[in-house]
Amino acid sequence: MRMRGEVLKRVEKLKYLGSVVSKDGKMDSEVTHRVQAVEGKALEVKAAESRVRDEVKLQLEELEQERIQTAKLNNTISQLQRTIAEKQLEYQTDCRNLEDEVRRAKLESKQYKDEIQKLKEDEVRRVGMLHSAFVSYFNASPTSPGALPAEKL
Repeated sequence: MRMRGEVLKRVEKLKYLGSVVSKDGKMDSEVTHRVQAVEGKALEVKAAESRVRDEVKLQLEELEQERIQTAKLNNTISQLQRTIAEKQLEYQTDCRNLEDEVRRAKLESKQYKDEIQKLKEDEVRRVGMLHSAFVSYFNASPTSPGALPAEKL
């Protein structure tokens, strides 16, 4: 066959505008080729989807385990915080009680010191009075005005 002065040879298949056309004008082989290509791609997509699904499932399981561990840790932290707060309150109460005891002991000590000081002062006064009385008694002559009569001795 000739076209515009050029000899065209006869072929079983011809690629025209990206499609393969057979000598009878049908595109069965092209359709079959495209269907097979699509089926191949569909299998690839299914395999990829399966891999992604498995990976996502594994990641979700890991996240769930992490969530459970986090919940357990948060629970433990809460228990520790409560225990620490209780112990802190006990410690503060014990410290206040000890401070009160120390305050009372200091007050009692001051009271004892004051009593001892008062007793010392009283004793010094008594000793002074006795001393004065003895001095007066022994220095007094029988005729001196403050002398004790002999019969009272």
